[in-house]
Order: sequence, then structure tokens, then C-alpha cells
Amino acid sequence: MQGLLQQLVNGSPFGIVVVDAERQLQIFNPVARRLVTSIGNPLFEAFEVAIPVPQLHALVPSIEEEEGQALSSEFDYGNSVLKAHSTPLSSMDSNETFQGRLLILEDVTQAKRLERTQREFVANVSHELRTPTTSIAGFAQMLLDDKESLSADHQMMVEAIHRNALRLHNLFEDLLTLSKIEANDSPLPLEELYLLGVVQECVDRQSVRADDKGITLYIFISESLKILGNRDALQHIIGNFVENAIKVFTLCLATF
Repeated sequence: MQGLLQQLVNGSPFGIVVVDAERQLQIFNPVARRLVTSIGNPLFEAFEVAIPVPQLHALVPSIEEEEGQALSSEFDYGNSVLKAHSTPLSSMDSNETFQGRLLILEDVTQAKRLERTQREFVANVSHELRTPTTSIAGFAQMLLDDKESLSADHQMMVEAIHRNALRLHNLFEDLLTLSKIEANDSPLPLEELYLLGVVQECVDRQSVRADDKGITLYIFISESLKILGNRDALQHIIGNFVENAIKVFTLCLATF
């Protein structure tokens, strides 16, 4: 059984590291050796000395700090991006005595590069297509401003062009916004905001569309209500909510 276990550990496609309760390295399989640097013969040495990787040290709390929770981290390591999961190990007896930590290491460099390539492609295509759709919508609006010179059929066609150009433009804007959010792994900057002002801006942007459809928008928000949030993200979310409400309902009642 011990030999089978050793084969499973050595044959795993993931890096496997086991640190005991005394913070000594007990298992360090070939994949783990390839992914991270080790000093000399690391087995049975102090974890911090054997594997000088601070990001992994943070996933192995001391006995005093151990809370028995799974931990995870994703970090740059040289030219690679590694994902590490840390799980506490307990004895099989009824006391479930803490025995150490199991760390699983995964090289996600290729996946991250693919994500970045896809994100850049979507952003570039959306940016390139946003310009012509803006022009189409603008020219269609110019024609609609002079409706008297258009026949009924032509007016219907231009209105369809204008409506769908705006729809495409908004779609490209959403894709660009999502690309920016995905590209920024760090938390969004937060600030104190009056929620009424943010919602009112979103409603004002859709007021013409609402008037054209005979829709009334109601907002019930206290003027003194302040929140901690990101203005751009909130405007994007609430703006989509208002826009979709206008598309779906003949009467829109927005209550916050």
C-alpha cells in the first residue's frame, strides 16, 4: 500500500507538498520540485528553509494560528503563474488531531495567457466596431431629425437602423467594460457616493427612450443615503437594469 501511495504521489500531474505539524517537509513530489525552488535535499527539513517561497509559507499557518480552514493563492513565480491550495490534515482518530498541511500546486501559466489573449481580442474588436456603429447611429439620427423629407417606409427603415446601431454600440460598450474589469485583478477603488445621484444619472441617460415608449420611471431613494462603492461599476450595473426595464415593461417602477 505504501508503494502504491508513493506511485500516486509521484505520478500526479500536480505538485504535492506535505508539511507536518512541526513544519517539516514530508512529501515533495517531482512536479512540485519542477514548479518551485528547493534548497539541497529538502525532505525532513524546515519548510521555510527547504522551499524559500513566501507565498507558500503564508498557506501554512503555525499551530497557534491554525484554524483548520482551506486556503488558496495565485501568484507570479518567475515566468510562471502558480495556483496553490492548502488543506489541513488531521488524524483519523476521534480527536482529529492536527497533523499538518497538504499543498497542491498547479501551473496555470498557459491558461492565464489564453485568458489574456481572449480578453485582448474582445477588447480590440469591440473598440474597432464601436466607432462605425457610433457613426451609423449618428447619421441615422440626422435623418430622423428631418423626418418630413422621408416617406413612411423610409422613416421606418431609418428608425430600425438607428435602433439596432445603438443596440450594437451598447453591446460593444458592455464588452469593453467587462474586459477592463477582468483585466484588473485588484479590487475596484471604492469611494463614498450618494446613491440617488448615481441612479439619477442612469435614469437621465434613458429618459429619451422611456419618453418615446410612454414609460414613466419612478425612483424612491433617500437623498441622504450614502454607500461605499465604485461609481463606474455601479453606473454600468444600474444602467443595464434601467435599460432592460424599459425594454421589457410598459410601466417601469424602480424601487431602491
